[in-house]
Amino acid sequence: FCQRKMAAKIENNFYESLSEALEAAADGDKIVLLQNAGIENTLNIIKNNLTLDLNGFTVNKVGSGSVIVLGEEITFTLTDSSGNRATVTGGSAENGGGVYVGRGGTLFLSDVSVSKCSAQNGGGVYLADGGKLSMNGSMIFGCTASGQGGAVAAYSGSTVDVGDNNELSENVSGGDGGAIYADNSTVQVNGGSVFQYNRAENYSGGAIYAKSNSSVTIGGYCTFSENTAEGNGGGVYAYNSTVTMENGNVFLNKATYGGGIYIHASVFVMDDGEISNNTASNFGGGIMVQIDKAKSSATINGGSVSGNIAENEANGGGGIWVNGSSDYSATLTVNGGHISDNIAKNGYGGGIRVQNSYAYLNLNGGTIVGNSALRGGGVENDGNMTVSGAPHVYANTLYSENGEDNTINNI
Repeated sequence: FCQRKMAAKIENNFYESLSEALEAAADGDKIVLLQNAGIENTLNIIKNNLTLDLNGFTVNKVGSGSVIVLGEEITFTLTDSSGNRATVTGGSAENGGGVYVGRGGTLFLSDVSVSKCSAQNGGGVYLADGGKLSMNGSMIFGCTASGQGGAVAAYSGSTVDVGDNNELSENVSGGDGGAIYADNSTVQVNGGSVFQYNRAENYSGGAIYAKSNSSVTIGGYCTFSENTAEGNGGGVYAYNSTVTMENGNVFLNKATYGGGIYIHASVFVMDDGEISNNTASNFGGGIMVQIDKAKSSATINGGSVSGNIAENEANGGGGIWVNGSSDYSATLTVNGGHISDNIAKNGYGGGIRVQNSYAYLNLNGGTIVGNSALRGGGVENDGNMTVSGAPHVYANTLYSENGEDNTINNI
């Protein structure tokens, strides 16, 4: 007789399908996949603290619906003991094409890949109110959202913890957040993780978009590279939120405004790391600080803002552009770090542009060197500037269409 190959097991019990194994599982069980699984029905996780070990095999969703849905307050771990980053793929849903995490639920991704899933919001993963995603050694790749969050969409008190050695790449949103969209949520990026080639096709936040009192922390040796936004913030966009950069590298990103990071009625603190070689087709090559119904501020304590380019517009700001209004001020404070080799090709302020009388620059330390612009090679100040401590501003030059003309023009 012909013995049918088993699809999954729980300890020494074997099952003909992954769905059967899930139905038989008790809280805390570990299900091990034994072959590739093509599924027509969504895997609904209602038992708590389950682990699904892909064991080197693929779960491929056929037809519409999320691949996996977690019930409210459910904790679930998706892992791969083979070490090959086995894949969950094929999901297509309104929210969470790969995995939908119900209110208060927690999803752990460990050494796995969620790829080529799609949704209106959260192409890879959707976090309902208070949900949590924790990633280690995992990838969200090639997922798409017609709305927000190509890879991940997080809402109302949710947490996205991108831990050690993860990759979020080639994800696309039709709205905001090519990789991650955070609404009143917390995003922590650390441990050598990579955000690359993500795109916000029509709006803002090529890699990350944060709004409504969200908090974004960038640390470790993570990189944000070659992400693009049609609107603002090629790497990161923040509205009414806080961004803290403890380390990491934001480089080679592109946007219309704020090639690297766009701070909109928000707070940005940079303690270390690099924002380098980003491009804004208009102004704010590295960082743009803008107001809207609230104050906005950026503080540079360390690290470097270097090699960024603002390509057009007299507003310029090759490295950093700061703009306030009669109702709300925008403030840039430089306590340390290096602002160097930035270019405002057709504008003012190669290193820093302080746009108007409602914008403030507190220059307390740091080094501004080697920047160039049509006017104000180092700093173009049309606002309010105070200088204290011992900042170093030197060797900044004017820029012409044929390149730098080597005329010293620091402030």
